[in-house]
Amino acid sequence: MFFHPDTDWKRVRNHVPHGVILALICLVFHWGVALIGVYLFVDYENNEDRHTKDQAWKDELGALIGYFIAMIIALFVKFTIFLIAI
Repeated sequence: MFFHPDTDWKRVRNHVPHGVILALICLVFHWGVALIGVYLFVDYENNEDRHTKDQAWKDELGALIGYFIAMIIALFVKFTIFLIAI
């Protein structure tokens, strides 16, 4: 999926902040709130794709990459703080 020849990396990159924001919502508030945000984002993208046929999976991939990057950074920071506290 990452190396699909049809991937428009600018669109993927433009949607990374959406994933980072969803990860921050998950970390700061509650995972349920982030789940609602994911549902709304995916529903919006799929609705847009029905009308414009612009391959919404590219936008969703960008958000997913941003989410995982933010969560990995958050785990690294949490683990580092844990090691410092020992």
